[in-house]
Amino acid sequence: MAPADARGRFNEAVDIIDAALKSGVINHKGQYFNFENLHVVPRPVQQPAPPIWTTVISVESARKSAGRGSKIATGFVPTDKVKEIVDTYNEEAARVGNPTGPDQVALRRQVIIDTDEAAAKARGEAFAAGFRQFLESNDERTIKKGSGQALDQPGGQHGYSLGDDEFLIGSPAQVAEQIIDQCKRGGVGNFQVVFSGHQSLDELARAWELYGKGVIPLLNKA
Repeated sequence: MAPADARGRFNEAVDIIDAALKSGVINHKGQYFNFENLHVVPRPVQQPAPPIWTTVISVESARKSAGRGSKIATGFVPTDKVKEIVDTYNEEAARVGNPTGPDQVALRRQVIIDTDEAAAKARGEAFAAGFRQFLESNDERTIKKGSGQALDQPGGQHGYSLGDDEFLIGSPAQVAEQIIDQCKRGGVGNFQVVFSGHQSLDELARAWELYGKGVIPLLNKA
């Protein structure tokens, strides 16, 4: 499928989903989809429609989400790009009269955490190197460091640059410090964590415990 067709189908599908959440019956005539008196069940319990979150990696997608009244989450982009995405979102949301501010946006990062700082660093650096290599080999949207490519590409294609700040590595206090710093610099009020670099369920469970007991209290204070 050509990128233009994929983008068109996505945009039209999003419009249909928005309508489905707001109304029990959809009538839609578009380029890719057509419905008449399509009844959508079950209905959302929350009325008006529940809050919508959209993952974005470009200012163009942030602008569209702001116009829809959707909150946004972003990741896989450097923190300075996060700030640009958030600023664009807030400007467009304010222009059309939708809510703005930190509560409307989220940052998603990968966390490698351990009480042993050296162990966390070793595991985190190994995971980051392998993850970056995997994406650069399998996802054509990935922009390699020093390539000179732009994040927003012509023709509606959006790339992302996997910077070092994608991976938050260290002790609970160090991880909390990094989260707080990136959220403040980006103007972000919500954080979504992906626990990474674990070799077993026991290691993952320990990361949950360390994050819950050692990171969340520091985030709440901030």
